[in-house]
Amino acid sequence: LYADKTDVACTGNAGQPDPYSIVYCKIADAITDAASGDTIKVFYATYNEALQISKSLSLVAPLGATISNVSTAIRFCSGAGTLYNVTIDGFTIANNTNGIDMNPDMCGGHLEIDGLTISNCTFENNNWSGVGIIYGGILRNLTIENSTFTGQDTSIAFSLNTVLEGVTIKNCTVTNNNWGLWSYAGAQISDIIVSDSSFSSNHYSGIHSNGSTIKNMSLSNVEISNNNGEGIQFLNATIENFSADNITVSNNGLNPQISEDRGGGLGIHTSSILGFTISNSSFTQNERGLVFGSGSATSVIIDSCNINNNN
Repeated sequence: LYADKTDVACTGNAGQPDPYSIVYCKIADAITDAASGDTIKVFYATYNEALQISKSLSLVAPLGATISNVSTAIRFCSGAGTLYNVTIDGFTIANNTNGIDMNPDMCGGHLEIDGLTISNCTFENNNWSGVGIIYGGILRNLTIENSTFTGQDTSIAFSLNTVLEGVTIKNCTVTNNNWGLWSYAGAQISDIIVSDSSFSSNHYSGIHSNGSTIKNMSLSNVEISNNNGEGIQFLNATIENFSADNITVSNNGLNPQISEDRGGGLGIHTSSILGFTISNSSFTQNERGLVFGSGSATSVIIDSCNINNNN
């Protein structure tokens, strides 16, 4: 299927008998007429549409396309079941209240997704989040890759009793947001991999968890720098099996904005840690290097790391 608002012959309504032989003016109409498993190709233009996806499909913009100036650019709904295998590729999502939002309260109280890939997207100046799942949503097998986040309150948000199983974030740039990667208030996250990405110049922390449970989290080839608060912060969190290899953490915590941002490269506060390994990494020119505050930490290994020139 095709959507191109600039095509003078585009079709202005859903409900077409042969959706594969026409061009839709609106992305939403193409979504309505698409069958499960279809691909919708969106031509380069700016679309002021709030989209809802409740079927398996790929929404791609090979030349780029923008969704802007709506409340929520893309919302997912699964009904009482599970929404499988959705791809969002090639879009700029800018100047909305929310970018991609997963909120069960907006979909009858239940939301469960298995297989969501977000690729080659730019998220700019959305008021709340670039990508967010809240209020008890369930999300399995999330991949965010080759994407940029700037100007949001939270770039990537997992909060309020959500459940995430299998998260991959790779080749992403997260900069100049209030918060970078953010989990909060009862989020339960397992098997999260962050690689080949940067979290820099965010107003608070680059990677932040407050009141969440995280099991099996790994960072590799990640740069975390110039965040006002701590580069990585675990606060009131339960962490099991955290590992970081070849990460660079520098110039964080020099201008903390709130009391929770105690200032440093990596801070652990009032948290329970079981299994924590950092190797082949550097922590330099932060307010503090590594901070293990109150709480408990068992099986901690710091190996072959450069920790110096911190205040």
